[in-house]
Amino acid sequence: MHKTEGNIKEANKTESTHSFSESASSQRGLQNNVTPSKATLRSNLTYPAGFSAVMKQDKGVWSLLAANLITLLVALFEGWELHYLMTIYLAQSIMIGAGNFIRMLNLEQFDPSGFKMNGKPVKETPQAKKQVAIFFLIHFGFFHFGYGIFLIAQYNMQNLPWFSTILLSLVFAVQQWASVKDDIREDRDRRPNIGTMMFLPYARIVPMHLMIIIGGMFAGTMLGVLLFLLLKIAADLLMYVIELYALYPKQRKLPG
Repeated sequence: MHKTEGNIKEANKTESTHSFSESASSQRGLQNNVTPSKATLRSNLTYPAGFSAVMKQDKGVWSLLAANLITLLVALFEGWELHYLMTIYLAQSIMIGAGNFIRMLNLEQFDPSGFKMNGKPVKETPQAKKQVAIFFLIHFGFFHFGYGIFLIAQYNMQNLPWFSTILLSLVFAVQQWASVKDDIREDRDRRPNIGTMMFLPYARIVPMHLMIIIGGMFAGTMLGVLLFLLLKIAADLLMYVIELYALYPKQRKLPG
């Protein structure tokens, strides 16, 4: 009799624990539905509906677009010249490169498939991770060092609106740091392709290259400022799309 009562109590206890576990799980699911993380949003990504959903709910991309909009308003209000905006862009691009370097160093696991260095496939080792990160830092940094020299040599930087430049650079720095912290958290649960991660920021080189080539045509005009800003936003969105669809190739499959 006592044994039967004990079994009943044990069964009730187990059922109660199971119910509590299900309830807690449901609450977590509800919280995730209300405030989904970037990883949650991207894990179920399909094109085009999934991309639209991510664009609507991912705060990172909207904060980046907002920072660009603030830059545009300041440029219009203060009557900026093209090289002012290029200086802001250079500062932001350096921040993105530094953030990508930190992100690579913090990888706990990564997918090396399809990526080679010195003609040899990269292996998933801490040493290889550091080599890729350092190579990226030097190579990406070299491009931006050259851009800095070009701006100093080509334009009169003494008239640069330093207050606005520093203020907007801080806006981009805060946005970028928040994005990097979010990305590092997400990378811990995934295996991002380190080759894609390394090449991701190079999309930002295109607008600077184009404006160096054709910038003389728009020197001193607001049209040049608007054109460059549009190219800048396009580069930002291109980086975002590449990250969504190519950074985790084995964990996300697109239809068709």
